[in-house]
Order: sequence, then structure tokens, then C-alpha cells
Amino acid sequence: MVPWGDPGLFAWHRARYEFALPFVPNRSVLDIGCGEGYGAALLSVQAAEVVGIDYSPAAIGHARSTYRRRNLRFVVADATRLDPAIGRFDVVTCFEVIEHLGNPEGLLDTIARTLNPGGLLVLSTPNGLVDRLFDVVRGEHYEYHINVLTPMDLRRFVKTHFQHAVLYGQCHRGNALHLVLKSLDPLNLRHRLIRSLRLQRALGGRLMGLPDYATSASLGSFRFSRLLVRQSPVSVLTAQSPRRTR
Repeated sequence: MVPWGDPGLFAWHRARYEFALPFVPNRSVLDIGCGEGYGAALLSVQAAEVVGIDYSPAAIGHARSTYRRRNLRFVVADATRLDPAIGRFDVVTCFEVIEHLGNPEGLLDTIARTLNPGGLLVLSTPNGLVDRLFDVVRGEHYEYHINVLTPMDLRRFVKTHFQHAVLYGQCHRGNALHLVLKSLDPLNLRHRLIRSLRLQRALGGRLMGLPDYATSASLGSFRFSRLLVRQSPVSVLTAQSPRRTR
């Protein structure tokens, strides 16, 4: 995900970093899967320290040359086998990573070991309930998504490593009609009844006040709701108080 790519898709990703911003002022932050670095750079505006890690040397090279702040650094690393020398952190962000890992146990072990006592994880991943529905209804399939979890499975998995976990659903913020209709559709029947993505977007824009997908958007264009977890295409989870591992 890069700032100069699909503006609508980029808006979804950037909004997750904006969601995490209130948790990071004056705290040390580890951004796992930082990619080209825009999100870690955004967090560094308020955090005391941010370390962005990614296994791609090309991505880290770009990040180092593009985003330069005294409290920001980028490291080539495998998050499932992270060197303890990287230090401990107050907050870990991990957006759109876990679905790419066949065995994410190492990732959660790393995060739990890396966080300070009482530390906070902010994680996101595609919602398996919606993702699998799109596979069937629209024929959409992302070959690199090999471990797409339902919100309930995600929470159960994370709870094996953390004492507290809270789920949110990320979706576009529409008008009151949009909120009511979405709230009444926990089984996501709307995607089966109206299979055309173009028609869904047209109806959403005209009747439900949804933003234009093709344009860049801010956090205000998205809703992070604990009531719309099953219906939202992206699951966002905050977890606190890691259980200590060996």
C-alpha cells in the first residue's frame, strides 16, 4: 500500500493509522509491516519514538530516504523472529499483516514479548465473514490472503496472548439510513441481494451519504464501530496487558 496508488484503498489504510493516533502521544511505538513508511511517519508526529519494521529491504530503503525524523527509524526484520535487541514498546501497531501468515503464532508471541507491561496492540485484518462472501458472490480472491479470520476467531486467538481485547468494524461512514440498514444486516445479505459493486456504490452514494470510493478520504469518512463488527469489511482490534511468554 503506497500513497501514490489507489486513493480509495489508501484512504482505508491511512484511516487505521489515524485510529491509532490517540493511543501514541509521548509513547514508544513499534509499527509491524510498515511498508513504505507513511503510517510510521504519521505516528511519529505524536509518539515519543517510532520504529517501523518490514521484511522488504526495498520498502525499508524507501522509508529511510523518504521519512526523516529524529524519533523515527526503520529496520529490516521478520516480525515472527524479532531480535529482542530491538527493545520494548508501549504500543504495537500491526495493520494487514496477520492474513499473510500461514502460522501467525510467532507474530503474536513476538508482540506479547515486545510490549511493556500494560502495553497496547492495535491490529487490523480483513473480516473473514465478508471476505469469504466476496469470494463467492463477486468472484474476488486475493492470493496473498492465506489466513483470513472471522472477527470471533481473531478475538479468540489474540486472547490467548492478551488479557483484554476489543473488536471494532471499520466501514465507510454514511448517513443515519446507512447506519440503520447496516445494523440490521449482521448476516451481510445485502451483498447477496445486490451483487454489482458498481450498483452498491451508486446506491450508497445517493441514498446513504457514503463518500466517493475513488477519492482520498480522512478518518471522518470511516466508522470504527463495536456494533458493526460482523458487517464491516475490516476487523480492527485493540488488545492490552500481554500474557508473558517464554
